[in-house]
Amino acid sequence: MDSNTPPHMDFNQFRKEVEARLRQIGNPRVSSAFALRVALANLPMPVRQKT
Repeated sequence: MDSNTPPHMDFNQFRKEVEARLRQIGNPRVSSAFALRVALANLPMPVRQKT
């Protein structure tokens, strides 16, 4: 595996874990902030191209 290749991720398992965490939080405002943070953390990072 190349160092630039992200590890395999089981999306369904990840989604279940996030849903469980959101249910634990209970507060809709805090839940939405947590969901946004998780979504942003999982966006691909921009990569600087070598010239």
